[in-house]
Amino acid sequence: MEETVKDLENKWESIQSKASKQLSPAQREKALDKQLHSLIEQLAAKQAQAEGLIGEIHSKEKELERLSGLWTKLESSNAEATAARNRFGRGSSDRGSSSDFSVDYNPKLPYYTGGRRFHFKEHHRDYSNRYRNVFPHTENDVFLLL
Repeated sequence: MEETVKDLENKWESIQSKASKQLSPAQREKALDKQLHSLIEQLAAKQAQAEGLIGEIHSKEKELERLSGLWTKLESSNAEATAARNRFGRGSSDRGSSSDFSVDYNPKLPYYTGGRRFHFKEHHRDYSNRYRNVFPHTENDVFLLL
């Protein structure tokens, strides 16, 4: 009989220790509520981060559209300049690839000396050819150097 009593006491002690380790329904609800509030805060932070990224994406899209428009204008301008250059014709020595232009580089730029002003018409051909080899370009590129 003593063995049965000891066995029952051990089982009772085991049940009590298990019960003490488990949370009561009120404690479990409180722990779950804390966890819920923590997750809500994390979600709000992630949502704010996502909204910031969306705003950044929209600004980058606008910038891309603006740059695309500028690129289109530049290509159109280059095409018009090439068409104008071809329309007015070039001498036979000017025809060919861009490597045909072997003009020496002269670093002197026009400047105002007090007595005489630089006139574009007088120096147009001189300066348009002088810097042709300085800047990398193709035959279709147009550089405005003044």
